[in-house]
Formats: sequence, C-alpha cells, structure tokens
Amino acid sequence: MMNYKPHISVLLLILFLSPVFAEPRLENANYYFDKGMKYQKQRQYFLAIKSLEKSMKIFQSILGKDHTEIGRNSIALGLAYSRIKNYEKSRSYLNNALKIYRGRDTPNRLILTAYREIGRTYFLEKKKPLAIGFYQKGLSIALKFKSKNVREKYVYRFQVSLGDLYFYSHDYRKAIAYYKTALNSNTVKPYAVDYHRMGLSLAAIGSHIESIKYFQKQMNVLQKKMPKNRVRIASVYHNIGKAYKNLKQYRKAIEYHEFTLKEYKVKYGIDNKHMYQINKLLAEEYQAVGNIKNAVRYYNKLLHIAKNQFGNRSPEVTRISAILVKLKH
Repeated sequence: MMNYKPHISVLLLILFLSPVFAEPRLENANYYFDKGMKYQKQRQYFLAIKSLEKSMKIFQSILGKDHTEIGRNSIALGLAYSRIKNYEKSRSYLNNALKIYRGRDTPNRLILTAYREIGRTYFLEKKKPLAIGFYQKGLSIALKFKSKNVREKYVYRFQVSLGDLYFYSHDYRKAIAYYKTALNSNTVKPYAVDYHRMGLSLAAIGSHIESIKYFQKQMNVLQKKMPKNRVRIASVYHNIGKAYKNLKQYRKAIEYHEFTLKEYKVKYGIDNKHMYQINKLLAEEYQAVGNIKNAVRYYNKLLHIAKNQFGNRSPEVTRISAILVKLKH
C-alpha cells in the first residue's frame, strides 16, 4: 500500500480554513453557554447543566482544556451542580477552574467565586475545617485586589460567609467578629439578613441592647426594599420584642408583639406554631406587668393552640392550665 503524503499546498489550505470553520463552532459554544446561564437565572438547573456541558465540549475541542473559557464554563457548571446538591461534582468543576486560573498574572474574580462556592459546599456538608480553609483562602486573595470596590465587595462576602459558618455552629462570638467587620464596610450595602444574623448572635450572648440596634437596621432595609412584605417586617418586630422582654421592658415588648400578632394572624391563621409562640410571649408579658385580664385572655388562646398542637394530655397543656387556675384565683 502506498503512503499518501498531502502536498504542502493542501496543508496550507487546511491551516488557512481552520479558523473559518472554528468561528461558527465558537458561536455555538457561546450560544449554549448563554442559554445555560439563562436557565441558571431561572433556577432550571438541570437544563442549565445540559446546555453548559454542550458548551464545554465545543470549547474544549477548539481551545483545549486549559483555556480561560473552560475555566468560566467550569465555574458555571460548578454552581449549577451545587444548586442540585451534587457537591462532589460541583467541586470537581470548581477545582478545575482554580487549576486553570492559578498562576495567571491578573487575579480573576471568578477565582473568588470558586473559593466561596467550594467553601459553601463543605459548609453544607458540615465539614467545617474544610469550609473555613476555602473561605479564608478566598478572603486572602480578595484582600490583594487593587480596585477598592471589587476588594471590599468580595472581602465583605467572605467575612459574611465565615460569620454564617460560625453562627450556624453556635459559636456566636466568632460570628459577631466577622459580621461586625463586614458590616463596617463603607462601600458595600449590607443585606437585611446580615443585620438579622448579627442581631440574633448578639441576643444569643445576652447583648440585647446591641441586638436591638441591628434588628432596627434590618427593619430599615426591609421597609425600603420590601415595604409590602409585612410578615418579614413583623418577624423583626418579634425579635425586637423578645429583646425588650429579656431586658424586662415588658410594655415595649408588648407593643412590638401585638403588631407581630396582627400580621401573623393574617398570614398564618390562628392555630400554628407561629401563633403559639407569639401568644405565649404576650401572655407572659401581660402577666409580668400585672395585667391579669389580658394575661388570662392570651393564656386561653395559648391553651387552645396547645391542645391542637400537642394533645389534651400533653405537659404543655397541663402547665398552661395550672397557670390559668392560679391567675383566676
């Protein structure tokens, strides 16, 4: 059999035409990537993964496995897999992105996204030391960004992530330290939930006066951004009321909890755990200020809910019944 050797002109023609053929394929890769990101925003994660994997395959065939486009695609896939709780697959894509971006001259924001998401997956799997490691590594990289706005934005995110990790681990003092640093940022506007967790952390260590300040900041954000979400605002009133109750300022606590009761009743009805909690607080607060009539009224409501929630012979029903007997005599 003769070995065929293409003429040099044929090879040159192939080299000349290869970019022409590659360009439409790159357009297809970008099309699938954009489609995948659109699905991601719509929270249609399985469809997002399907499109992003098509995009990845085309990019790899044209650009190779170490191109920055592959890094970008890997992060998008890592985020999508994370949202469907396939954390191992998520980390494999995110680590691939880190491998591609490491060692490049300019720090890339996508590196920070990868570190934060890997930390988040470990946090959700309750692998605290690994989560802390990735969060702290991401934080150290974020601190090196020259742009103040970029630097403070990502430093804020990592500090809040570390605060959340310690908050859910019930290590409230460490949570407070990270939250406080984040919330003192001059360029990043905090989310309401960040003020919320800071307030809860302070309440957990008995700093009720300080917790009220952060709950009020949370309320200011909600009233500006979500003024029609009365239940969310009522939940803040609930926490402020509890802080005043712990400070033994019962009349202020009653004021906040009466508002909460009104909004919870509209949202949840009269017989549920939310109404149980708020009626219990109001009964105890009215009893504390000596308003026996209102205390009895709320204990009666509480008794009705307790019977439905726990059963007629439950210890809670017995406890409430004993209080009512004492108050009526």
